[in-house]
Amino acid sequence: MNLKTPGSLLIFGIAIAAGCLGLPWRATGEATAIVGNCGEFDCSELLNELQESFPEAIAEAKSQCSEPQFIGMNLWEQNNSRRVNVACWDAERDNTADYREGFFLGLFPFPGEEESFGSSWRCGDRLCEEQLSALQSTYPEEMRNHEIQCGLLAGDLNL
Repeated sequence: MNLKTPGSLLIFGIAIAAGCLGLPWRATGEATAIVGNCGEFDCSELLNELQESFPEAIAEAKSQCSEPQFIGMNLWEQNNSRRVNVACWDAERDNTADYREGFFLGLFPFPGEEESFGSSWRCGDRLCEEQLSALQSTYPEEMRNHEIQCGLLAGDLNL
C-alpha cells in the first residue's frame, strides 16, 4: 500500500481518527448505537443475549436499521413476564414537532423467560376450540413455533 498519495494519507488519517475517538466503524453500515431503557441491564449486552436465542430475528432487525439510525430498546412487563421491545430510531429529531421518528423491529422475551412468551391462539366457537386442541396435540412443536414467531411480531393468532 502506497501511503504517499494525498488520498491514501487522508483515508489512513480518518481510519486512525475513528479508532482513537471511538467512532463507529463498520463496513456494513449497520447501526452501531444501542440505547434505551433496559432496567438494571446494559442494552448492548441484552441485545447480544437476545441474539443468542433468536439469531435470525435479531440479524433481520439489525439489517433494517443502519447508520445514522440507532437501535432503541425498552424493557417492560406484561402478564408477569418481562418483554424487550426493539425499535429503529432516526438520528435526527424533527425540529418543528420535537419528536424522533422510528419503527418497530420486534418484541422479544427477556432471556430466561421464553416459556411464557408468545401469542395466544383465539377461537370463536366450540368447533374451533376442538380443532385447536387436536392441532396442539398432534403438532406441539410446530404450534409453539407459530406462537413464538407471531409473538416476535407482536401479532395475534386467530383460527
